[in-house]
Amino acid sequence: MLQVFVQIFWLVVGVLANVFHIQLHFQTSAYQRDCVDNRHPALQVKACENVLAESTLKQGQRAVLYYNLGVAHYNNREFDKALLDYNSAISLNPNFVEARDNRGAVYISLGKYELAVQDFNAAIVANPKLSLPYSNRSFANLKLKRIDLAISDADKSISLNPSDPNAFYNRAHAYAAYGKLDLAIADFDQFIALKPEDASGYFERAKVLRSQKQFGRALSDLEVAAQRAQNEAVIYSEIGLVLSLQGKYDAAILEHDQAIKLKPDFAEAYDRRGIALRQKGKLDEALRDLDQAIKLSPKIAAFYTHRGSIFDDKKDYVRAIPDHSQAIALDVTSAIAFNNRCWAYAHFGLAKIALQDCDQSIKLDPNSAESFDSRGFVYQQLGNNEKAKADYKQALVLEPDLKSSVEALRQLETPSN
Repeated sequence: MLQVFVQIFWLVVGVLANVFHIQLHFQTSAYQRDCVDNRHPALQVKACENVLAESTLKQGQRAVLYYNLGVAHYNNREFDKALLDYNSAISLNPNFVEARDNRGAVYISLGKYELAVQDFNAAIVANPKLSLPYSNRSFANLKLKRIDLAISDADKSISLNPSDPNAFYNRAHAYAAYGKLDLAIADFDQFIALKPEDASGYFERAKVLRSQKQFGRALSDLEVAAQRAQNEAVIYSEIGLVLSLQGKYDAAILEHDQAIKLKPDFAEAYDRRGIALRQKGKLDEALRDLDQAIKLSPKIAAFYTHRGSIFDDKKDYVRAIPDHSQAIALDVTSAIAFNNRCWAYAHFGLAKIALQDCDQSIKLDPNSAESFDSRGFVYQQLGNNEKAKADYKQALVLEPDLKSSVEALRQLETPSN
């Protein structure tokens, strides 16, 4: 049986790693005062640069100025400049704990997670009682898929500072990665209690609720997120996804339309709209959306899986098989991609090759009813009805209402005239 899966894209609304903000210990001029005022990053940058031009500064004062300049550049999302600022601060004061932590936050923003961990390690060694380096290291470990370490760091951060919302946020994502969805929701609850105006908490909790098929609650959270962060394309697309999962495809398509209007290069919105259009039977329109998604983001395996499934629906296996193969090339751990290529090979008359893919799909995900259903179909093609029946029965153990397995098993067990 063909599968279409929901690719979970971690599209966080407005969340960066947290950074320290410290005050200069000498404030006499207007420039010096503005250099510590992080409400207006552009003005802060100019003020800090003017103070740094003074020749009478001591080394420690200069380190703090570079630090504050780094904060301003970071808040202005000028991460390369912030990195140079923190490098200067640390070279002037190698024991500047806050500068090391903030440089780690910059490395996170630049996608250099191992370097970020090194800075957080140094900050923790220098002062193990600060909560922020643990919270930020938790975020970096999460990105590196070191889930246990991410949870451990978040636990430590929370023990040092129970009012740090980011630690709960990071731990929630780690729990979600482990499939501990109730614990994830509890941590997002805590994040929202601490930062009720932050859209990201509602948005991320909605994704977990959607995974639990609590679609009503998920939509309620997404409505709040949309109020807190207006005109965020990712929120409209997530609403569309939940509506699709409820079978409300027309409404879902309208939400994806809005997401694409707001962000024309939003590949995931094209992908999700294409899935909804496929469910409506509008295969040519769906193909156009998947073509666009792949054009925008050619390295996402799920997009090829979804386009291949549309070709399967059109019985165009000559084009379906290469898409499923590309999905596998991009993600060799995708049980869905192997299952779908098995299905395509089987319908293309290549049952022996199909069997290998179904075996691999089941090896990767032994709880996939669809993969057992597909392999049952392959065994039927190979004339091995006993193995086919065994696979259909296993599919029904995993998913008792799987119609294709129910019907296939009924036909196999009905005596022929």
